[in-house]
Amino acid sequence: MQNYKKMRNKTNLRLSSYSFLILVFSLIVVGTGTSCKKDHTCTAHIKVVDHLGTPVAGATVVLYKTGITQYNGTPANVSDTKITDLNGETTHVFPNPSVLDISVSFNNRTSSEVIRLEEGKTIEKTVTLD
Repeated sequence: MQNYKKMRNKTNLRLSSYSFLILVFSLIVVGTGTSCKKDHTCTAHIKVVDHLGTPVAGATVVLYKTGITQYNGTPANVSDTKITDLNGETTHVFPNPSVLDISVSFNNRTSSEVIRLEEGKTIEKTVTLD
């Protein structure tokens, strides 16, 4: 009977050791899986220059896409407007990858371009005013 109790205690000890190891392994997997959050934002860095390549401060930069319809038929137009800084630059952040039109205007001059935004990346585009 004593031998049976000793064997049973050893078995219980082994089972509790295995349970502990499984618990620790699970916590490590869950902890590392949630701590590595991926950046899903899409950033557009636009630089506006004139025909000589000089940065244009004060230009209006609009990134947009119209005519987008969600799966349920609701319009989902996207637009962001910024004014260039002293270096002729703007930064626009969007939650999803997309292809957007760029419209730049300054002192009765305009230019248009297209930019493809990618998940987790900053895409740079230089626009030359006409």
